[in-house]
Amino acid sequence: MALIGFFKVIYIPLAVLYLIAAYVLLAKQSLSKIFKRTNFDLFRGGVLALYYFFIAMVFFVNIMLLTTKTVVKQQFLVPYIVGIIAIAVACAIFTQIAKHSKSDCFITIRDLVVPLIWLVSSFVYTQRIFELLLATK
Repeated sequence: MALIGFFKVIYIPLAVLYLIAAYVLLAKQSLSKIFKRTNFDLFRGGVLALYYFFIAMVFFVNIMLLTTKTVVKQQFLVPYIVGIIAIAVACAIFTQIAKHSKSDCFITIRDLVVPLIWLVSSFVYTQRIFELLLATK
């Protein structure tokens, strides 16, 4: 039950934040006609900053859970950190390519795909950690 509670508390707000940011990004032109004085880039940036704060918190909690059991720590902590670094490097390369691109379509795809990669990877990592912790009990 604690596993389901953790997923409800963390991943439902993350999914909602992602959908809000994606909606604001995709509907920016039609929303700017309705709300003339709103800076949607700043709003989307704030929502994405909050989203990345939650993602960082999830990865920090995962590392704290991994360090509680020595058996799990020995077999999964190093691959976990290497996986996070690999995802960060891949997302950074993709972001730099999109930043230097002249196409707005590529930047929009970057703004939708990079947060989705972090959401899916944190979900998979969290699920795997709980499976490991349950297996060691």
